[in-house]
Amino acid sequence: ILKAFLEKSGCDEGLARLLGETIAGAVKKIKISAEASNFKNAGTKAGSINASGEEQIALDVLANQIVLDELKNSGLVSAAASEEMEDVVEFEDEAAKQRRCFAVAFDPLDGSSLVSVNFAVGSIFGIYPAGAFIGRTGDEQLAACAAVYGPSTTLLVTVKSGTHEFVLESDGNFYLSRESLR
Repeated sequence: ILKAFLEKSGCDEGLARLLGETIAGAVKKIKISAEASNFKNAGTKAGSINASGEEQIALDVLANQIVLDELKNSGLVSAAASEEMEDVVEFEDEAAKQRRCFAVAFDPLDGSSLVSVNFAVGSIFGIYPAGAFIGRTGDEQLAACAAVYGPSTTLLVTVKSGTHEFVLESDGNFYLSRESLR
């Protein structure tokens, strides 16, 4: 299971929770939302434009909200930046300030223009130490992951060394399918 694999491989406990519970939870909810609409309504235009100037579809907006809610509720994330939003969202509350040690940049539904033609789409996440995003480099990234919603829902995770693939099974858990991809 994803979180156990991360902990066993020496991943920091907070980062293991962020990846193995929070982000994995968001991916599961996006998958369920897409399936619930059977993708037929998922390609419906939302009537809004994202920060990149692209017209949003309903599933873009929903996926973005799912990720934001999961990040906020985790108590681990101080700031989030999304392709769907103009501004960075800061999750600051005095009670949880000490626990909020990560900043997450994400694209909640990469390739969403392909939903209407039934091609695979995904989510992309970059995890940094808490703080501003501007001026950060890839070397400062603590972890990265990408989900693909296709015939199988997969989650590719890289933290420390190596990239590993996990597959979402019917019991709701992500299981290791391939290690140390190149």
